[in-house]
Amino acid sequence: MRHLKIHLYFGGQEFIFAPLKIFNMKRHAALLVKSILILIATSLLIVSCENKKADNTDENKADYIHRWMSKLHSAVVRDGFAPPLAARIYSYANIAAYEAIVPSNPEFISLAGQINGLENVPQPPKDVEIDFALASMIAFSTAGTAVIFSEDTLRFFEEKFLEEMKDDGMDQELIDASVNFGREVGTAIIEYAKKDNYVQSRTMADYTLTKEPGRWEPTPPDYMQAFEPYWNTIRPFALDSASQFKPVERPVPFDSTEGSPFWNQMMEVYNTVQNRTPEQETIARYWDDNPAVSINEGHVSVVSRKLTPPGHWMWMTGQACRKSKLDLIHSVEAYVLVAMSLHDGVISCWDEKYRSQYVRPVTVINQYVDEAWSPILQTPPFPEYTSGHSCFSGAASTTLTNLFGDNYSFTDSSELKFGMKTREFKSFNAAADEAAMSRLYGGIHFVPANVNGIAQGRKVATHLLDNVKTRKK
Repeated sequence: MRHLKIHLYFGGQEFIFAPLKIFNMKRHAALLVKSILILIATSLLIVSCENKKADNTDENKADYIHRWMSKLHSAVVRDGFAPPLAARIYSYANIAAYEAIVPSNPEFISLAGQINGLENVPQPPKDVEIDFALASMIAFSTAGTAVIFSEDTLRFFEEKFLEEMKDDGMDQELIDASVNFGREVGTAIIEYAKKDNYVQSRTMADYTLTKEPGRWEPTPPDYMQAFEPYWNTIRPFALDSASQFKPVERPVPFDSTEGSPFWNQMMEVYNTVQNRTPEQETIARYWDDNPAVSINEGHVSVVSRKLTPPGHWMWMTGQACRKSKLDLIHSVEAYVLVAMSLHDGVISCWDEKYRSQYVRPVTVINQYVDEAWSPILQTPPFPEYTSGHSCFSGAASTTLTNLFGDNYSFTDSSELKFGMKTREFKSFNAAADEAAMSRLYGGIHFVPANVNGIAQGRKVATHLLDNVKTRKK
């Protein structure tokens, strides 16, 4: 008897139809057709948003970086990178873009000598004309391609981008000189990235589980091993050490006695999910940002891919740049500062996660309260304290508030392509506070992890902004 296995990938979702006997195909035909239609619709939406041809006048060159970021978002989603890796990817691509455009404006200064380990960056050749906007995008492409799996996503777009430059009348000699400089900067940033201990961390020993009560253990439905237990060994950009902003408040001590502080925080999660309002569920799902949610239905396994928390905040950074009509260099500045704050935020957060090794709500609720209970969101495979999304949100919102000001109202459309409506926020801090609360509503974090996580992220970002300058004044 023949079997059939189908892999489909469209618009951030991968559908894997496990081996099916041919005589069973009728039973799955409706689901197969429905899945394909949904995926094609999502794919068309993403293509329509990303393939817009840019107006390459000086006033509209800011759109260059937004288009490149859109492509990088697509690659990160498609490759299913988890939050720590996503923050790393966004950082190196945007550092390269920033360093290649800095020489075009004397008000801006290089990150060399400011961020850990970056000492020298190539400078443009003398007496050679360079289009720094083009060079910046080539540097972005060069560094970005090196830190993702879907390399062709950026390579194909680079070819298209260069054709646009030529079609718009840019001299071939200028194109070549600009590409060469951008490639040189991008290559230098790749070499810089190779020394951040990421490669070495790939060979470290697996995380060792402990049977001590209250410690983290793999969670349903996939019971995956602990993810990135050594991320605190990755080189930060501005932190002195991964533990520099270790939360002062420790997690509530484990105690399964009814009425204990631990019991009460556990029941707060349980009761919140059980009695959730429609708005609370909407908030939980809006900020889910899980890069790979697995859904199993019989023979059909669906992997739903979305933006990560870093991707969500980088998307909102682009929205703010567009709303404020920032030019190219100021947009690149915004992207690189937010990305670096996210990168250092996750190092600080993961350092605490594997220090405290705190249990997730689903584990203890299933054991002590209701064995059939499930959170709204799928619990990610790493310890609970502190909340990663809260830390990301604290870091990014602090950086964005520094750039655009407090009380900066905006409409977030980042989740439209994933089937969610837009949401309105009065400020970046308000968005961050909602993101932190979403983890309670989703049933995957206790309240202290959210409160202390957002405070942790804000401290990390404040430190970076105090010690890394992009402008002379």
